[in-house]
Amino acid sequence: MSTMSEEKVVVIAVKKPQQQDDYFASSLEELISLVDTAGGTVVEVITQNRERIHPAFYIGEGKMEEIKQKIDELEADIVISNDELSAGQSRNLSDYFDRRVIDRSQLILDIFAKRGIQIDTVWKGSGCSSCNMTGYR
Repeated sequence: MSTMSEEKVVVIAVKKPQQQDDYFASSLEELISLVDTAGGTVVEVITQNRERIHPAFYIGEGKMEEIKQKIDELEADIVISNDELSAGQSRNLSDYFDRRVIDRSQLILDIFAKRGIQIDTVWKGSGCSSCNMTGYR
């Protein structure tokens, strides 16, 4: 997404019962702002209430078809998840939607990369002596 200029983005998010409504809403607002910072345009936000994250697809399988139709209708270029996705979830969603799928963390890393900032430099500059980026994707 480091070349996200003018990409159309569909944001997907799962709201779990223990999440406060205002926290969930502000989290989505922040993600939309991050997409804007990266140069993309959010064309749709699709949420689902679930007890827990689906282990293979993040969202429920029934919701996937609705999202696919919306992605195709809006000619979206990329799908961004509000929550961190496993490699398997990302791959499964990408295969199903036939679009690139990333999560919030990847978006943030892409913004740093676009600006030529290395994440380990940010980490070191934070003053956190116990922070370690080893194994960070």
